[in-house]
Amino acid sequence: MITHYFKGELLSKARSNWLFSVLEKMATFYLEKDYDRSYARCCLIGGLKFGAWLRCSHIPVRDVDKTISKKYFEFFTNSRNGKHRRLSHREKSGVLLATQIIEDLSINTIPHKADIEMRLDEYAEYLSRVRGLTVGTINNHVRYLRPFMRKILSHSIVDISLVDTGFIRDYIVGLSNCKTTQTKSCTVLRGYFKFLEVNEKCSAQLYYAVPRVATMRSSLSPNVLGKGAIDQLLASIDRTSPKGKRDYASALCLIDLGLRVGDVAVLTIDDIDWKKGEIRIPNSKTKMSFNLPISKRLGEALTDYIKNGRGKHSSRVVFFQHKKHLTGSPVTSGTIRSAISVYFHKIGSRRMGTHQLRHSLATNLCRGGISLKTLADILGHKSIETTRLYAQLDINTLKSIMQKWPEVQHE
Repeated sequence: MITHYFKGELLSKARSNWLFSVLEKMATFYLEKDYDRSYARCCLIGGLKFGAWLRCSHIPVRDVDKTISKKYFEFFTNSRNGKHRRLSHREKSGVLLATQIIEDLSINTIPHKADIEMRLDEYAEYLSRVRGLTVGTINNHVRYLRPFMRKILSHSIVDISLVDTGFIRDYIVGLSNCKTTQTKSCTVLRGYFKFLEVNEKCSAQLYYAVPRVATMRSSLSPNVLGKGAIDQLLASIDRTSPKGKRDYASALCLIDLGLRVGDVAVLTIDDIDWKKGEIRIPNSKTKMSFNLPISKRLGEALTDYIKNGRGKHSSRVVFFQHKKHLTGSPVTSGTIRSAISVYFHKIGSRRMGTHQLRHSLATNLCRGGISLKTLADILGHKSIETTRLYAQLDINTLKSIMQKWPEVQHE
């Protein structure tokens, strides 16, 4: 609605103003009551200046009442240095309407837990439909956002426009000293405020108010498996049983293709092109599928499992459960993860997991001289910066190529 009155630079200032949501409500009020456009525009400018003054004075929006607006009027009346001109009657009217809207929001509307869950569901639907995030990632966003929404509930803040930078800062500072919790909370809040800004429910000021936690992104886990360790892992799998055939084939998907365990679990018969010797990877994380060539041993393992271990099912999923009470159910990523963990324990690698197999393939390919772009395509990375982590040399690799430092000859 505010776009009916503001354009260009003035509209940009309104969107970054603390009272953006309030200004939207004011604009709606003036339009519905059919006020003169020039009059309404002057009133809105008054509300815009009021919001800028609140920010400079470090006054939370939720604390605004008639006492604050009176203090604001006195500020202009007592200004004698000529820097601030006196407010016009229309600008004062705009300030009084903004104050009334804020007071009505604070008093007449009481937030409920059900309202919080409704807002979280709305945001989750946006993350899935617009951003294409996976269910696991969406659940993480909601998990880190829910405590912030509960904090709003405890302060009886209903409209997001009543949240200010001080409230956000105090919330982040009040979190645990765990850097991971702080970093993820800040990332989630920025995403949520951007969502609200796009839907014109808050100003851009909230997005920029979220602090950035100082962290350093380290290299990936140094636990990289060589050919000997991988052969030992595969040899520990009993391939005479249906479960063993499944575990062997799924392990090769992780080792030879570098798949994420979630992608292995959802592979279907239709994803395998036997004629071309390729397999389509669903890439559940980015939802951008791609094809990879099937190695000879992986092709043989898949054929052995499908013919002699999988059994006949109506579902087209490749891998199935083989426990008595779960027979006939498609396998889950947790099942594959647990199975591989057992084989790691057998060979004495207790702290290794399925993702180490993906890391090992990527690191070994990188050491073999493969380009980062090709490696990113194999791993299905959306950003090459993620792939770049595999290019960070470990100490042993650095020592192997280090030349002796030449001595300085003094004349």
